[in-house]
Amino acid sequence: AERAAVLTSELAGNLLRHAVGGAVYVQRHPQGRGLDVVAVDRGPGMARPDRAMVDGFSTTGTLGSGMGAARRLADELTLRTLPGVGTLICARFHAPGSGPLRSDIGLLCLPVRGEEACGDSAAVVEAPGGRTAVVVDGLG
Repeated sequence: AERAAVLTSELAGNLLRHAVGGAVYVQRHPQGRGLDVVAVDRGPGMARPDRAMVDGFSTTGTLGSGMGAARRLADELTLRTLPGVGTLICARFHAPGSGPLRSDIGLLCLPVRGEEACGDSAAVVEAPGGRTAVVVDGLG
């Protein structure tokens, strides 16, 4: 829990320094055996995300240890960015005693702007013959 708290603070700080709008979400992993910390923004994106992951690299004059530390703190870290569009970072923490989780499935249901609750939901069920995905629009 402490690693997740430190990483959440780091990602929130990055949103304040680099992004235009954005949020950090903390949720249970869809398989229920871990925790996901997801940061999304509508900032400038990263021109060189590979460099941002190296300790000492900074575009704002900081120590440049943030994304490298995030990579070390999380059990899994996924970064997707499009210059001029924004960035999504998903940091995954495995539950004690569990191994790696499926990284190719993720869900994030958010309320529309101005609302506090999201009436939507989604689920993915795996079976020997494949996957079934369900998306539910609960509020119309």
